[in-house]
Amino acid sequence: MKVRIHLHNQKYRSKPKKSEIGKISNEITDKIKEIDIERFAQEVGKKGRTFTTSIFNGRRVKENFVSQQVFCLDFDKGFTIDEFMERAKQYDIHPSMIYNTFSNTKESPRFRVVFINDCEIQNEEAAFALMYMLLEIFPESDKSCKDITRMFFGGNDLKFVDSNATINLVDISLSLQAYLKSRDKKNYRRKIEQIGRKMQVQVNNGKLCIHAEVLSGIKSEELLAMTSNMIRVNATESSLFYVIEKESHNHSMCRRQNGEKKRKKVRGISEKILLKKCPLFKDFYEKNITHEQKFLIATNLLSISGGENLFFAGNINHVEKWKENWEYLKQYHYVPQHCKNGNCPYYEKCRSPTILDKVTEKISKNRIEGYCEIEEAEKILRSYLLQAVQAKEKGIYLISAQTALGKTSTYCNIVKENYEKKSFMVVVPTTKLQREVGEELERLNVPVFMTENIYYLLREIHLDDLKDMAMYLYKMGFGYKVKSVIRDYISNTKLDDIQERRLREYLKSKERLEDSRCVVTTHAMFLSFQSEIISRYEVVIDEDILMSIFKNTSTISFGDIELALEKEAIPKEERGFVKRLLNASDSRIEVKKPLELRISQLDKIYEKEMLRNVPLVNFLQAASYQVDVSKKQVNFFNARRIPDVKMTIVSATLNEELYKNYCKGQKICFMKVPVAKYKGKLLQYTAHSLSRSNLEDIGYKKIKEKLDKFIESKEKNIITFKKYKEDSEIYYGKSEGYNEYKGKDLIVIGTPHNVPFVYHLIGAYLRYDAEDTLCLRMTENDTYSFKFMTFKDDKMRNLQFYFIESELEQAIGRARLLRYDCRVYLFSNYPCRQADIIEDEYLDLA
Repeated sequence: MKVRIHLHNQKYRSKPKKSEIGKISNEITDKIKEIDIERFAQEVGKKGRTFTTSIFNGRRVKENFVSQQVFCLDFDKGFTIDEFMERAKQYDIHPSMIYNTFSNTKESPRFRVVFINDCEIQNEEAAFALMYMLLEIFPESDKSCKDITRMFFGGNDLKFVDSNATINLVDISLSLQAYLKSRDKKNYRRKIEQIGRKMQVQVNNGKLCIHAEVLSGIKSEELLAMTSNMIRVNATESSLFYVIEKESHNHSMCRRQNGEKKRKKVRGISEKILLKKCPLFKDFYEKNITHEQKFLIATNLLSISGGENLFFAGNINHVEKWKENWEYLKQYHYVPQHCKNGNCPYYEKCRSPTILDKVTEKISKNRIEGYCEIEEAEKILRSYLLQAVQAKEKGIYLISAQTALGKTSTYCNIVKENYEKKSFMVVVPTTKLQREVGEELERLNVPVFMTENIYYLLREIHLDDLKDMAMYLYKMGFGYKVKSVIRDYISNTKLDDIQERRLREYLKSKERLEDSRCVVTTHAMFLSFQSEIISRYEVVIDEDILMSIFKNTSTISFGDIELALEKEAIPKEERGFVKRLLNASDSRIEVKKPLELRISQLDKIYEKEMLRNVPLVNFLQAASYQVDVSKKQVNFFNARRIPDVKMTIVSATLNEELYKNYCKGQKICFMKVPVAKYKGKLLQYTAHSLSRSNLEDIGYKKIKEKLDKFIESKEKNIITFKKYKEDSEIYYGKSEGYNEYKGKDLIVIGTPHNVPFVYHLIGAYLRYDAEDTLCLRMTENDTYSFKFMTFKDDKMRNLQFYFIESELEQAIGRARLLRYDCRVYLFSNYPCRQADIIEDEYLDLA
């Protein structure tokens, strides 16, 4: 911890002379020194440097007072350091350093005690109140210490340092009250009221009205209404305030709170539950924790039936003071303090807002799931697919069906039965699945044309330089140039026969496509086809193509945009809009009709070599934008239109509402295949979210080591975020269509949240309330009620849950639980269908 003080440069071995004191006084406020406590103690207590406890804007006069964090008491009347420490310990007061002053002798001990408040106090009356209370607890001290303008000389005999020790207004007020009661309980009320008048602090029921409030929800105008009665603990991070109520204050928080309706206490929370779910509470029972952590626990236990007994069964010193503290908390009807504000060391790993939230969190089912036999579900799936394929009316036919129900084999058989009557285009998410579907159709004697993925083609024929160039062109929005680049490459490069033949076949792929009765292609390729080509086919799409579209979000830096404007690479009609983005406020969202760049405009951008690695084309053709001033970038979403042709989409993750909102004007027909019960087991552990940030805080390696011991299965097949599975083909965002884990035990780690701008960009495009923010709320999906970091707006929440459910469903589905007696261990706090929910703690965060 560091403090700000005025610290004079000159070191002394004895008290400065009068002439030197004048020089020190004139110079000491010239600079403000920020210094850690240990060094402060050495510079003052050993090297004799002079300091002031207050910060001034100019000379050392009251009118120039800025703030105070350091408080001193001087003892020179026979009171010893041992006597001081005994009383400080008795009343739970923590000095930061003690040193003998220059005037100290054996016959007449003289020493100075320095206290560090936990924040800078920027209110002179509050600083006076804190100093006055210290003087009352230690009446043996020199009363001149209360002068905020005073300089304090250093010493050469440092006796004690505790660099972690702090005090605060609330603790000292409670220590004072405990001290006065122990000295003269009979006259306590008269004395405390007398002290209250001296400090101009209100006294209520024999207690000083000095208390702490978490005021994160209070608006600035409400704070102004309580002007001098509030002091902020941490001006940048904390929402905790210390509140002093003045005698004349008309808006007494004390009276307001005493008049509040008494809150009901939570029942059924035992010591066993607290020890099991809260690692800080476990520490509280097993070892010594800090005062503020005890305070955090106390405010939470106050809302629990039997909480007082649970608190005083913990590891507590200064029981009398804590009894006083408990009464104080009750009097002011304290709400449970946020774990972050209480400096809980486990907060970043646990992420529960309060201890009360942690011990009461429950996931409950909001409906009973009904299941059909798997054979019945298979028949209904086939019936729905036939119904969609045979339908005459144009539209998008959505068929929601579980993973492992046999979607691929069912639609392949329907293609075999009907391909002589009509042409089919089968669309799948990955090249790997494209090959598997093509092979299955060929096994059924259906002649197939498979569109070629240029990346895999060029890798297969070992043309890496051409592959890199083609990938770059597609990535940067210049895909229209790929075929001309290939033609030039053929003309200017010596190729072997196979390489040349394969490249020429690729160049003729459009003609071959138009001549084929059965085409198997990928989502990405399908979205690039013109509607005139697609309309010749009966289109069957395997897996959710909308998710493929929603993944088209990216960013561009302010610097790259400014460079593009400078080089006039942005079309004239777009420059005004782009400049508005650069000057927009933080988080500003803009939605517009996607720009269709002409070939001449694209060529002009391509000619600017310094812009070739900038995603300028994708930026200009985006549909929604969000400005991020702090990162100096613009986030954007490229909406790809789903062709207005008849198609059937079959997937486990389809969301009817999103398709209706995205494909406006197109007919949507939704059919849901009844759910069949898993043959295997889905065991879901929900004690931690294990989001990307949560995994980062705890450490993936540590979690994996814990789970290796925790999970009995010998197979350790894992699906998680790509960052932690770089050696695997299967991870969140790329798990659909893989069969490697079929019938095997599987571990799925993490809740696949997206960065918020993804939801905001897509939500804005869909005309949702994109200003909505993520917050911890009670919510529900179609099976469970639960607490989750989500949006208040129903449509934004539906969008978010669609992303998360899709990733989890695909990952879980790799084990094919529907058909195999295996286990999937899922570690996520988003509850999934058919899961055995286990809320117990599984990581020893301590």
